[in-house]
Amino acid sequence: QTKAEFARHLMSIRGFATDKNRATVLEQQLQKEVNGIRDQLQADVLLRLNGSKNLAVIRRRISDAFDNDPPMTEKGKVSTSRQALIDSGDPSLMSLADIGKSEKLLSTYIPTLKSGSVHCRYSALMETGRTSSSKPNIQNLPRKGGIRECYIAREGFALFAIDYSTLELRALAQVCLDLFGESEMAKAINRGQDLHLALAAEILGVEYGEKARPARQFAKCGNFGYPGGMGSESLRDFSRGAGIEMTAIQADQLQDHWRRRWPEMEKYFRHINELIGYSGSATIEQHRSGRVRAGCSYTQACNTLFQGLAADGAKLALFRISADAYLNGGYYPLAFIHDEVIIEARDPKYAERVGDIMVAAMKEYTPDIDIAVEINGPMERWSK
Repeated sequence: QTKAEFARHLMSIRGFATDKNRATVLEQQLQKEVNGIRDQLQADVLLRLNGSKNLAVIRRRISDAFDNDPPMTEKGKVSTSRQALIDSGDPSLMSLADIGKSEKLLSTYIPTLKSGSVHCRYSALMETGRTSSSKPNIQNLPRKGGIRECYIAREGFALFAIDYSTLELRALAQVCLDLFGESEMAKAINRGQDLHLALAAEILGVEYGEKARPARQFAKCGNFGYPGGMGSESLRDFSRGAGIEMTAIQADQLQDHWRRRWPEMEKYFRHINELIGYSGSATIEQHRSGRVRAGCSYTQACNTLFQGLAADGAKLALFRISADAYLNGGYYPLAFIHDEVIIEARDPKYAERVGDIMVAAMKEYTPDIDIAVEINGPMERWSK
């Protein structure tokens, strides 16, 4: 953990170069958008002239949108949360939910982007084993507004994003092998299969291959949601965030298909329940790093075994990447985003070298699972 923190400190010092002119143009666009939405909301009496929210009118509109059966707060009032505004389907209420995001872009991201360089800060170790970042949160940049594209390569360099492929599912397969000695997920990975396509084939009742592709995005929601102990209702909310609407029946059916395709997960959830016992919480020790997390709820325990394993391996990789970069030259790590490393390099060969380092480091934590990375670049500016 100390080695990884040193590597992140070096990234903070190096920092990301930014396109000040593009940031200024983006600021003007966002300000125009915010002003337009604010004018409309004031016309609808949802905002007062001083910019404050007219909560009485907002609650009445929400109640009307939900046919007088709106979501409520714990204190028995009509909820005015962002999710309630979005779920209302009322265009004005949805605009009210959206204006906050645009205002946050203006206040949080634009000032640093206009400075010409960004030096975010990292917190070394969260409860999950992962890291966090702030000022700004470079690990969770907003998709809206072109913020990401304001990050650019320095002169003579290009940006590369090297990303582990389905890392947490690969870590989960290793955990199941270690706990139970078998894993269908591990077999599929080591055969070179796409796990989402494999589940999609189960859902459609077809052979693995292109015939299963129409259900891949649907399957992806199950593969990413259910391992953490998520229930069907929570999965519906999770899927909605990915742009996929599903009914309660579809979510239940997806869970059934998912459990059939990966039968080891029944044993996994039983194992977690045994750890939780009657106390309602568990202490989890990462079996390769020895790192301990106490007071885990059921879903935290489900997640932390494989998420923590992936995080420990990724941190080892980051330290080795930094050592290689600063001892041998040719490139610099700029950002660490859980299972992805952003570098600026003088030649594409360095991105391939970083990929090799990432695979070798992770194999120390997942020795029985094939590990793969994907390289995006070269890029003049950061882009998905």
